[in-house]
Amino acid sequence: MATSFPVCIRVFMLFLMLCKRYECNGPQLFVSKTSHPVWQRVSKQSSIFGSFVGIQRLRGGKASGFGQQLQQLQYVMKKDPDGYLPELEAQIAIFGDKLKELELNPSAAHDEFGELIGFLSHMCPNYPTRLNFIPDNLMGLLRNNHTTLNPGLRTKICESVALLCGRKMIQVEDLCCQFFQLFRLPDKKLRAYLYSTCLSSIKRLNSKSVDQRANRRIQRELALLLHGDDTRSGALAISLFMELFRRRMWDDDHVVNIIGAACFAKQDKVRGSAIHFLLGIDDEEAGPEDDF
Repeated sequence: MATSFPVCIRVFMLFLMLCKRYECNGPQLFVSKTSHPVWQRVSKQSSIFGSFVGIQRLRGGKASGFGQQLQQLQYVMKKDPDGYLPELEAQIAIFGDKLKELELNPSAAHDEFGELIGFLSHMCPNYPTRLNFIPDNLMGLLRNNHTTLNPGLRTKICESVALLCGRKMIQVEDLCCQFFQLFRLPDKKLRAYLYSTCLSSIKRLNSKSVDQRANRRIQRELALLLHGDDTRSGALAISLFMELFRRRMWDDDHVVNIIGAACFAKQDKVRGSAIHFLLGIDDEEAGPEDDF
């Protein structure tokens, strides 16, 4: 036993030297996990070392088995976009099939379709030409089916649209005008998300320079909600006007006139908020969250 102990130590030290030389994190692979092409192919079916970018979720929860496969595929495709074109084409074909299923039954959950939307939205910057149809398709789904879509899938589409807008693949004015139409939906958590997304998007639009054309278009669409019949969308619209005025982003005479005209709106909440704002009366107990 005493003679075999040093041999064990030497074997262990040799093993550590091999691990260090071949950049191995364990005894399964003696290849570089970042540069060797074989690892990239194997990793699609085996466990991925390190962290990968997950698909964002407003409602939380773990990804399904299909979603986990897409997360792993997303990780390796970002490493080598050109090498995974066949896999991308396969996912595009699945997207087309599931879009047809959605058109037949838009109120169903379609969980896998939601996961696929998130995956393709994350991959759009890596394949801008091949996936240039994704922004228009998602905006079309919200425009034509926002009242009939399953709430979970509708939330996933809104998250993906916001992601594409942040990557400048959807214009801020297009995103805001579409999200304004969703203010009337009964989903309180979604309305809060839409409100905060529009607020941050308009802030980003005016961060470096003022795009007057885009601002005027957004203001026109938002002003229509002030004089409509829907209480929820009207309350969110006046709240958004006032918040952007306080932040000195929309503080010109045009916006003041819009808020002044809201003093004669049909809805009591819109009229009261506009009058209090112009009189300089701050309602300490009320806040934007009360309008959701």
